Amino acid sequence: MELNSQKRLCQAGEQRGIALSTTQLDGLMHYLALLLRWRPHLNLTGLRDAERMLDVLIVESLDFLQGDFFLPGMRMLDLGTGAGVPGIPLATCRPDVHVTLLDRSEKKITFLRRVVASLPLENCQPCCSTAEDLAHCLRPQEYFDVVVSRGVGSVAYLMHLAAPLLKPGGRLLLRKPLHTPELQEAESLRAAQTWGSVEAFAGPMMLESQSQGSSKIFFLMSLAIEVPSFLMYIARKHTSTHTSGQSALGIERRQQWAGSMGKSR
Repeated sequence: MELNSQKRLCQAGEQRGIALSTTQLDGLMHYLALLLRWRPHLNLTGLRDAERMLDVLIVESLDFLQGDFFLPGMRMLDLGTGAGVPGIPLATCRPDVHVTLLDRSEKKITFLRRVVASLPLENCQPCCSTAEDLAHCLRPQEYFDVVVSRGVGSVAYLMHLAAPLLKPGGRLLLRKPLHTPELQEAESLRAAQTWGSVEAFAGPMMLESQSQGSSKIFFLMSLAIEVPSFLMYIARKHTSTHTSGQSALGIERRQQWAGSMGKSR
């Protein structure tokens, strides 16, 4: 099973133009083993089959690595990380990017602290809080370059949560269904001063199915993603505005405070 899973991971990486090292493969497989071990006790995911967990939780996370969105030294926030998706796979594959895993569930954050210590991932830090509370304690230099989310809410809702957390010019990366009606709902936010352009990156298999004029006007499709029923949505924040209140709390104090604010889902 493990050898087959490693082979599938290698193939998934190759299909996305990513060459996974032995260390990265071992880390991802260890993460899968921890998910399988703790899922029954912590309700980490509704998936029960190891192959499905590999495909949905780990392989699909690799989609976020396409397009050179992450540069060395960047700060990335995984918003509503849950069981650590896509944050743990991204931190494993990009040790040069600092990843914060945000979730309001204390039991899930406790699990993620075990994962981070076990792998280990020096570039990854779990944080138990809400997006709203975290935004109130960040200083300007602590804003994130990139916010990612696997889909904990609608596009409009995630744009609302991400805006106070991003640096000017920062990006929100979302993985959403291809023909989601959420895009029209988010148009008013996209057109507001807070947000700039929104782009959709699709693989060659998806270009024909996304040929309608309305979609082509609103999105630029230029990047390969294997799964034909999904797009990666990227919302870029304007460089001249910020909507968050600012606080003098330091990052260390914020992390301690946020940990005490943990709420079970």
